[in-house]
Amino acid sequence: VSDMVKAADPAIDKELTGKLDTTVAKMEAIKARALAGEAYDQQIAEGNTEGNATVQAAIDALIDQTKSIERAVGSLKLNQIAFEGSDSLDAPDKVFK
Repeated sequence: VSDMVKAADPAIDKELTGKLDTTVAKMEAIKARALAGEAYDQQIAEGNTEGNATVQAAIDALIDQTKSIERAVGSLKLNQIAFEGSDSLDAPDKVFK
């Protein structure tokens, strides 16, 4: 897919590749914490500021890369795509009642 995007728009391919790499790095940080003994549910526990920040950084990277994926789809002249939202991200007040 990268080759097709690169042929259509090299700048978008470079942007998306960079954002995918960033997301992988942020996810690896979550994994590293887990391998060091802090399970995912502990990382997202209330009051775990550092763990919460690590997970939030990965979520933010995923959201950021989504915008570039949409641009890549556009560069390939494909039909528009839509990403389904998440109540926990789009409307957290609905989740934490």
